[in-house]
Amino acid sequence: MTLLSNRTLIVGGGLAGTTLAFRLWQNQKSFVLMDTGAGKLSSAVASGLINPVVVKHFGLSWMAKRLVPEAVKMYQNLEEITSSKFFHPLNIFRSFHQPEDILLWNRRRNEEDNTRFFMEEAPAPPLTLSPFGGGIIKNAARVDVEVFMQKTRKFLLDKNLLRSEKFDYTNLQQPSQSEWLYMDEKFERVVFCQGIQSAENPWFQWLPVNPLKGQLLKVNHPFLSNQQAISRKIFILPQGGQSFKVGATYEHSREEGNTREGIEQLTSGFKELIRGEEEDAGFEITETYYGFRPTIPDRRPVLGEHPINKGLYVFNGLGSKGYMLAPWFSEHLYNHIFEGKPLMEEVSVLRYAKRMENRNFD
Repeated sequence: MTLLSNRTLIVGGGLAGTTLAFRLWQNQKSFVLMDTGAGKLSSAVASGLINPVVVKHFGLSWMAKRLVPEAVKMYQNLEEITSSKFFHPLNIFRSFHQPEDILLWNRRRNEEDNTRFFMEEAPAPPLTLSPFGGGIIKNAARVDVEVFMQKTRKFLLDKNLLRSEKFDYTNLQQPSQSEWLYMDEKFERVVFCQGIQSAENPWFQWLPVNPLKGQLLKVNHPFLSNQQAISRKIFILPQGGQSFKVGATYEHSREEGNTREGIEQLTSGFKELIRGEEEDAGFEITETYYGFRPTIPDRRPVLGEHPINKGLYVFNGLGSKGYMLAPWFSEHLYNHIFEGKPLMEEVSVLRYAKRMENRNFD
């Protein structure tokens, strides 16, 4: 068999691997994405909510002013490329807990350039239990994650750029400093985008990628407005018609499956936020699901080249805000690999290099 060269192998077809693959495709770089399509990808069961404001203290999320515009640009571009619809701009009504929240909200709103994302305080939407009112978060959005993963995967399959097979670490070898050999193919580089499965990766298992379990519900409610999302302890995210996502839990657990405790937590959160007899009559759980977010202790993604094994890269740690982070950081990593631009120190894999040294020493 003829060996192919000057290619990139991307391992992992979740959000990180998919967005990076499209960066390469748009720049006409030769690559193949390898993923089994099996298992609980957090990308496929996430809420898909893009929220530029921190829920607890009303500050802007880290890098929101750069991340949100790039997310809008990329998802709308991918809609055109895949001839599909999965990106939906929306506002979020952030319910206040106490009267003092109004003062904090307005102070945050008046900080430099925050009016792009903050509106003045507003009355609660119909059926919403929020005696102290709330504020409107502008320029938020939701990605329909099921449609997004289905359509992008089909596009890559049709282009023969996606292989539905399990990656075998034992078949990856480095015959020279400038290439990696996997089975019968040569690659200049391999980028691992594996989420929590990185714990099995012999080259990157020293990274502190921890699973943060999230459970969600899909519910029907015939009386609730589907014009905006609602947020307090939980979020209620319109899905079209009478359908809503309710989430999410944050559990340091590796237990598979939905749990009674998780479902009860989300159900009680919903009933605390949505009032009235109409809710009791119309609330119906239609689906329960869960996933494991790949999180890093400092809550920043991890990107870059292995400190020793040149040509091996990682793109991981997107955590609970993955759909907001992935577009900007996929481009950041692309520019680093192909244009030689430096990575932000905050996200560089080198910040955890001592963990690798300590593990090797042990």
